[in-house]
Amino acid sequence: MAQVGRLREIAWIEDKNLKQALQYWKESNTGVENPKIDIDFELLLADQFAKRPGTEAYEKKLKALNLHFIWKETSLFDGKITDEQMKQLQMQKVKDIPNVPECGWEPQYFYRTPNIIIAFEEYKGKVSGSIYKMSFSNGETIVLGNERMDSHYDEKNFVTRFGDMLSARWISSPHEYYIQNGDAGLFIFTFKDGKLFSYECMYYC
Repeated sequence: MAQVGRLREIAWIEDKNLKQALQYWKESNTGVENPKIDIDFELLLADQFAKRPGTEAYEKKLKALNLHFIWKETSLFDGKITDEQMKQLQMQKVKDIPNVPECGWEPQYFYRTPNIIIAFEEYKGKVSGSIYKMSFSNGETIVLGNERMDSHYDEKNFVTRFGDMLSARWISSPHEYYIQNGDAGLFIFTFKDGKLFSYECMYYC
């Protein structure tokens, strides 16, 4: 049994023969209760991840999804958020945020609420804001295509709708999903108890 469990872990870590390893785990554990592993959900993930399109098609699909955010009925688009919007939303302006990665981007200042951090940086001579972090417990919403996702949004639905765009480090960070943002970054979606919990934008060093 331990060997079968190890095969499952290796398949996730190396992203090789994932479906076969999960199927083998399922067959080997028939009739055995394991509350920590929802193998049918992991098989759904494997099926969806296997459908990932090529780079060009992926980028085209991501662009068409028109990712943006809504808070207090205000639509917020990365790279287009203005200081004026921040003032209207009564967000607090701060110079620095603790534990912000120091590479990949150079924010000049931030606006924040308990659940949202928006970073402002210069791009092509113009300073504008992008969502750096968002938690979902106070009406915050993220929009991907036709899906409006808030704190009630279901993890299985997310995987079914967007699984071909996702990757995960399931063994070390289960229920945390990554959407590739060009060559240099990731959009990170975290679910807790089956519902959307947080979003973060990360840039590589």
